[in-house]
Amino acid sequence: MITSRLDQAGPPWFGAVMGTGIVAVATTSFPVPVPGLRVVGTVLWLLAAALLVALGVLVVRAGAARRRRGDRPDPSDLPFLGAPGLGMLTVGAGAVELGPGLLGEPAAAALSWTLWSSGTVVVLVVAVWVPFCWISRPGSATDPAPAWIMPVVGPMVAAADGALLIGHTPGPAAASTMLLVCVALFGLGVVSALALLPRVLARLGTAGLALADTPTVVIVLGPFGQSVTAANLLAGQAQGLLSEPFAGVAIGAGLLYGAPAWGFAVGWTVLSAVLIGHALRRGMPFSASWWAVTFPFGTLVTGTNALAARTALPPVVGAAVVLFAVLVLVWMVVAAATVRSALSDVADEIGPARRSVRA
Repeated sequence: MITSRLDQAGPPWFGAVMGTGIVAVATTSFPVPVPGLRVVGTVLWLLAAALLVALGVLVVRAGAARRRRGDRPDPSDLPFLGAPGLGMLTVGAGAVELGPGLLGEPAAAALSWTLWSSGTVVVLVVAVWVPFCWISRPGSATDPAPAWIMPVVGPMVAAADGALLIGHTPGPAAASTMLLVCVALFGLGVVSALALLPRVLARLGTAGLALADTPTVVIVLGPFGQSVTAANLLAGQAQGLLSEPFAGVAIGAGLLYGAPAWGFAVGWTVLSAVLIGHALRRGMPFSASWWAVTFPFGTLVTGTNALAARTALPPVVGAAVVLFAVLVLVWMVVAAATVRSALSDVADEIGPARRSVRA
């Protein structure tokens, strides 16, 4: 039955919320004026918000169904437990950037604060809970695949999205406190990711990935693209909150960190594209892992937009335009494949039912 398909919904599918939301957020920092781009971003943000609600209901329902059957949680879902929180953070970032035109600034800011607070709690709990499970349960951490990065990249996303809310805090003291909180979240995400990446890269170099999991190789981009975005957003917010020379140092740090991190991210993007193309030629099937491409690559786009805004250098602006165009194309391909797969599942379920009724 179709309901049995829905009962299999799990956290990895929140990648659809994250991927759709990051395209919407990227439209708000696009360095070249494009008529109608904000309208497109708003539509995508509303779609991401609708997906967040729908998937939240489906995942809760699926979890309840599995508990009734006595099924054990799927260990492969463990790294993705933070995906719902990341979805909240992404939709929350869209709320403060795109929501005022629809909801008014106070309501949009309130919605963004609610989603940021809830999402940050989720990703912080997961950032502690998942490593605890790996350490306390022998054998649960034997496969350091790229998906491992998901639990530790959450605080970095919270730092970047929180930077957007600093201007919506009541007074300088609260704004400075929020800046400090976001910098701490940034540090937690960066240090955790750098500690984990060597094991992930070593595993990729020795064991590779299963064919269906190939798209998850793009997750390695997440810490780099998101940290470039966060570093430059936080540096911008430091202006007016920090005295000199600290405000100037923050701007310099954003650029000095952002440029080499961006360089690695671009190189990894090229490698990921080659690996995914090779997997497609070998018959890689569609799965939720395809959505793993959109959000990490989207963070590279937002990071490039941030560098373009900071430097105004024509090559950086050109790179931002090209990468955004590729992001939109990738999102369209993955979204179309998702719709096609869903329709195929529905047809597979309805066809036998109709034949049995006629018989």
